[in-house]
Amino acid sequence: MNILVTGATGFIGRRFVEMAESQAGENDRLVLLSSKKTDGYTCILHENYSYDVSVFRKAGIDRIDKVIHIGHYVALAHSDIPPAIGNLSSIKNTEYLITHLPNVPEVFVYCSSVDVYGTNRAEGIDEESGLRGDTPYAVSKIMTEMLLREWSGENRVRLHVLRLGHIYGPRDTRSYSIPVWLNAARRGEPVRLYANPDMYRNCVYIDDCCKALWAALNLREDIEIINVVSENNHTMWEIAVMCGEVSGNSRGMETASRESGGEEQCGLYFKNNDRCRRYLGEPDYDMREGLTREAAYYERYGE
Repeated sequence: MNILVTGATGFIGRRFVEMAESQAGENDRLVLLSSKKTDGYTCILHENYSYDVSVFRKAGIDRIDKVIHIGHYVALAHSDIPPAIGNLSSIKNTEYLITHLPNVPEVFVYCSSVDVYGTNRAEGIDEESGLRGDTPYAVSKIMTEMLLREWSGENRVRLHVLRLGHIYGPRDTRSYSIPVWLNAARRGEPVRLYANPDMYRNCVYIDDCCKALWAALNLREDIEIINVVSENNHTMWEIAVMCGEVSGNSRGMETASRESGGEEQCGLYFKNNDRCRRYLGEPDYDMREGLTREAAYYERYGE
């Protein structure tokens, strides 16, 4: 069985490929659609998702059985591109992908985001909640979901849309809260929390995320939308405190108030993760365990 993976060199994709190797059967082959070669894997090379379908045949691949689409425009990697343009390219790239496969696959797993629910919601969220395109990123995810829903319906493809929560873990090089807070101890600095400390953020450890992605590829039920989120909704303050504790930070916390600009900045609060646990399995790590593992990684390898 050939499994096509996009975004295999990114934060989530790289770890997914590593974990999938240990889960795959002897007849399973991972095929990486990538802009650069990865040793030890069959790679379909592309430039901005532009490739000729004949490259599959040249690589000895006559069919793709399953697709997991992790790749998406990353603003930090393309600071020269306006976010609206960059996210628009992700919709176009997905359209190119589904129309340039050697065949219609049986299963297609799409990594969407909980950002499709908006930036701030006073009510609890679940899979039935309405969508809000508050950012170019969220709009692109919503539009891609719609594109894949139409395509999968017309072609009888089993589609699973996984709306991922905030994914964290080792090798996360993004300059945002958790890596910054965990690395503060290594530099003898305090944890600096300048966002609203009461804002909720639902976090999922990278290994639990990738385990869920693999389970989705093998899910037999026709479940389209699954929120890959934790059962625990932590505030930014709680996460920052845990980062300081697990990294041995003795310098304390620095905070700064920030005006909300009108609407209460509450983030997104998820009612439960029942659908994820039922269909994709139980998580292995809680927030503190995940942060401890990430802190140990930075202590050993640096930022």
